[in-house]
Formats: sequence, structure tokens, C-alpha cells
Amino acid sequence: MRLNHAIRPDTLVQLRLQCKNRVTTQSGKSSSTSEHLIWEHETTVKTTLDGTAIPVAIALLPADDAEPTTSWFAGANGILWKLKVDARQSWISYKAEFAIPVIAGEIMPEKKTLS
Repeated sequence: MRLNHAIRPDTLVQLRLQCKNRVTTQSGKSSSTSEHLIWEHETTVKTTLDGTAIPVAIALLPADDAEPTTSWFAGANGILWKLKVDARQSWISYKAEFAIPVIAGEIMPEKKTLS
């Protein structure tokens, strides 16, 4: 993930990938939306040596029950994925949340190296 402004190199960044089921209910003219957590993975990484990027790589396995994204719009029912990024140190406070598309597909083969 590229940053608009460089931050201190090697800053610790907390990444949290969440899969949620969003449900909107209506009663008369009012409605309420709730999100129920299905799956979550949290990891900590460091910014790049030049402080301009945060490396993000989270593998989803079939055993993780990774459901594809079905909800893209606020208030729409379905499955949504969010990546939450939090870098809070004494010299910086960076916090962001991103909608992540997860698409059903085949398992990617492992990378092989030549001997």
C-alpha cells in the first residue's frame, strides 16, 4: 500500500482484515444496519525503509471460510471485507479503512524456485 506522505521508516503498522455479514432491517420508515464478524486476521508489519509504503500480504485459505464479497454499498445486505490499518506511534497517528474485494476462485499454486 503506497502512502501519500512518507512516514518514519520501520514504523510498526497493525493490519486487521475482517470478513463481516452486513444485515439491514427495516421497521416502518426507520432502518438499522448491523455487521456481524465472520472471520478476522491480525498481523503487524513495518513500513518500507523509505517510509513510503506498507507491505500487505494476507493469504486466505479454504479452511478460513473466505466468502466472496457480495455487498459493495452502504446499507446493502451481504458479505463485506475490510482492511483496517493503524500506525500509532509517539510521532505519528495514521488510521485508515479500506473495502477489499474478495473473489471466489481456484487455489493459487505455491511458488516454486529453480534449483
